[in-house]
Amino acid sequence: MRRPLLMAGGGLLGLLLLAGVVVWILYDRIGEWAIREKVLPRLEARLGRAVEVGSIDVDRGRVVLRGVVVPSLAPGTEPLVRVDALEVDYDYGASWLGRVRLFEARAEGLTAHASRRADGTSELREFMQKFRGPTGEEGASSGGGGNSLRPKKLRLSEGTVHLVDEVTGRTVNADIAFGQADRGQDAMLEIDELRLDSRAEFRDLIVTIDPKEPLSSAKVEIGDGEMALWPGMSLSGIEGTIAQGDTAEQLVVALSGSYGGSSETLWQAEGWLEPRARRGQLSVVAERFTFDRIDPVLRDTVIKDFENTSVDAKLVIELNEGVADFSGGLNLSGLNVEHPMLAQQRLRDMSFDIRLAASLDTKARHATLESISVTSRGVNYLLSGDYLMAGGIDEEGVLRQKPRLAFRAQVPKTDCQAVLRSIPAGFVPKLQGFQIKGPFSADVKLEIDWQDLEGKTVLDGYVGLPSCKVLGPSAEFDAERLQSSFEHQILVGPEQYETVDIGMESDNYAQVFDISSYFLNAVLTQEDSRFYDHNGFIVREFRSALVRNLKAGHFKFGASSISMQMVKNVFLYRDKTISRKLQELFLTWYVERTLEKNRILEIYVNAIEYGPGIYGIVAAADTYFDKHPRDISPREAAFLAQLLPSPRKRYFQYCKDRLTRRTSAKIGRILGNMRNRNRLTSTEFAEAKESKIEFNPQKVRELCRKPPNW
Repeated sequence: MRRPLLMAGGGLLGLLLLAGVVVWILYDRIGEWAIREKVLPRLEARLGRAVEVGSIDVDRGRVVLRGVVVPSLAPGTEPLVRVDALEVDYDYGASWLGRVRLFEARAEGLTAHASRRADGTSELREFMQKFRGPTGEEGASSGGGGNSLRPKKLRLSEGTVHLVDEVTGRTVNADIAFGQADRGQDAMLEIDELRLDSRAEFRDLIVTIDPKEPLSSAKVEIGDGEMALWPGMSLSGIEGTIAQGDTAEQLVVALSGSYGGSSETLWQAEGWLEPRARRGQLSVVAERFTFDRIDPVLRDTVIKDFENTSVDAKLVIELNEGVADFSGGLNLSGLNVEHPMLAQQRLRDMSFDIRLAASLDTKARHATLESISVTSRGVNYLLSGDYLMAGGIDEEGVLRQKPRLAFRAQVPKTDCQAVLRSIPAGFVPKLQGFQIKGPFSADVKLEIDWQDLEGKTVLDGYVGLPSCKVLGPSAEFDAERLQSSFEHQILVGPEQYETVDIGMESDNYAQVFDISSYFLNAVLTQEDSRFYDHNGFIVREFRSALVRNLKAGHFKFGASSISMQMVKNVFLYRDKTISRKLQELFLTWYVERTLEKNRILEIYVNAIEYGPGIYGIVAAADTYFDKHPRDISPREAAFLAQLLPSPRKRYFQYCKDRLTRRTSAKIGRILGNMRNRNRLTSTEFAEAKESKIEFNPQKVRELCRKPPNW
């Protein structure tokens, strides 16, 4: 019996050895089968989704999976995770006993797409939680027998991550150079470049994560970064750390950097954040520096000669449940600015001390400017307001389709001369030399609701010029000289001037009582109906012009009275700058206090242009009708009045000796308005409607031969 037993035992051993040899030979195929039929189903059950694997290569102690794809649960979207190659070292001996023990996994070419949903949840976060398994479960076991689907070590090279925040609409893209995670130790990620929308880029980041703590507690070391603030201005050279603070939910921020590519450290930011609670405080300090240190930012901007311009600033930002409160100040000195919309000349040596208090509610999309105090040369200007952006919720709980603005500008009571002195000389060059006294104050309110421009636009308040008194004008702009004859210089081209004599000595001049009342009334009707009733400004027209400009989308319409137009034509050039408008307002106030209304009107009709090279009513009446101004008829008066907004553009239609339909209609409207305002009798109006305009043939032919650029 012993011999047969020995033979049977030997045979069994031989069969086992033979089976072992066969299994050893077919190990790779058996391993591939085990991964596809055993391991992957367990992993899919945990993750709650299918996992695609292109190919599986099994070696003794190592397996390589290529083309690994973890799909997103959202239909029609990019896969949640894609890995070009995943190489895993495992316990070869334990595998003979049917156990899965992973040592190290190396992933190459990882691509991840994820988003934060509108309700604040994240599919990627849910995926990571499922992959890690229940908290406290060592190794995230997926069954008994010591099986573990989590490797002890993980290495990552060449990865990209794309994140979309559906709450804010922002995107994050990261290019990963290297990453590692050892079980029980801090995980580390090296990021070549991190891009936040198109507004920020960070390079050479190192992210350290404690696997036992929430992801928000990760420590981030920034090697170099750039963040756009507005076109042409950015924070650059950002470096520092964002790390866990006193609690697991708190992050401590310590950053520094420069501006626009400058290599010098010019600002520091310190504070703390609690992302989940949406709380925090950040202090940003810029020690005083001169602007030549940020030359890349300022080159080709409106700021000029900035070597001696200096600034220092401090801003404190407090965040509480999504509402950011800003407070701080800025001191700027030696500023020089040049821009064609501001003034004709460079504004030099400006200094400002600015104090700010504001808030921003990102959820309600509501910015509040509680106060900005701007002090310039001893005068304090106060600004405040609200800006409700489109997409926010109104007080009535209705989604706002278009923005709404409320703004207020104030000047506390101060000396008139001090206010004039506080304005840069280059901004008001024509006002230099004026001596004024008295108390000045201002309070202007502006409200614009883009959903109802006509009904809800408000422009109200006062500017306290009437309380000021002129002690002495500048030599160039003494309005008393306008009481008698003077020469009016007209800019007709680059560095080209034409002189027009305004006075009785000129044959090209007519006194107001020697001009047709029809013409004067037509001009008043068309340009400034209440000329004799106001003090130089048509306040209600400012609001009307603002509404029309807002509807047009650009500043096209003005609100100039006849007094303002006279000042613009006689005292100022036609450049469209803020400087000219400000000087125009001051000089109009001055002229209205010096000259009688009839004299202002007389200068106006004798100085303005009625066509290319046609200056004054005498030249206009002679050129168009071969008449003296006193003989102008009602229809001819309406014709001349409708020229005034743009005479150089409108004269061409008369070369054909006939009016356009549009011009005829406008003449009819002017005549109708004159009748409605009792500036024409019913008989005069009826005759004017039936009359025809006959042009001076000889003068019209001469006019039409002139170059179109006149």
